[in-house]
Amino acid sequence: ITRRMLDFSPRLKKLAGVPCQVYVRTVAANNAQPLTQDQCLRALHHLRVQSTSKTAPQAK
Repeated sequence: ITRRMLDFSPRLKKLAGVPCQVYVRTVAANNAQPLTQDQCLRALHHLRVQSTSKTAPQAK
């Protein structure tokens, strides 16, 4: 998916060939009821917090 996105985004195309780390989180949703905007934004926020905490320099 990430490689396909490089074809459509000039900004992402600049990252072609550069080693990157990709974070993925599956958001469980009930087929009968779509997720609310708040639920989607909360999941996105948690993914961002999780990814920045893993890449932050470790204090000694």
